[in-house]
Amino acid sequence: MIHHLKRKSYILICIIVCFSLNSCYKCEPFTVLDGSIKLDLVDSISGNAMLSLSSPLIDKNDVIVISAVGDTLRHYFALINGAGSDREAMYIDVFSYGDSLYTPSFQEEQWKDFRVRLSSSREFNLKTCFLSRGANCGSLFRSIKLFYRGQLIASNSNTIELSALVKN
Repeated sequence: MIHHLKRKSYILICIIVCFSLNSCYKCEPFTVLDGSIKLDLVDSISGNAMLSLSSPLIDKNDVIVISAVGDTLRHYFALINGAGSDREAMYIDVFSYGDSLYTPSFQEEQWKDFRVRLSSSREFNLKTCFLSRGANCGSLFRSIKLFYRGQLIASNSNTIELSALVKN
């Protein structure tokens, strides 16, 4: 009798766990939640990394990223992975405009321009083009492209991050 009750309890627990796990993956409608562009910034004259930890060419506190409509976009810096790396990359949050502008990215490519101001005398423009797709309660770039000075410098698909080397 006790063994029979344990078996019923075990089956009941399994059923509850299965239903609760299944409910985690129902996230409609999809929204764009995350996505960034990782930039490894290199000085075009010296060839040195601008964000070197030992001798940076720019002050991270001076860096501003501005959308085409003048909004300041979120960005952050992180150490570039790799043995002996002594430099950081700049990450720009592609979706910091707000979700409402990116809902159409599930149906058609979206083009966004932004300006990266490294100092009062040094800045450059970037353009990105992307499509989104839903993925387990979030989203991915179905495709993303990055343009610098009118040239395609990086592209990727089925990801939340695009990496590019920018020589400025």
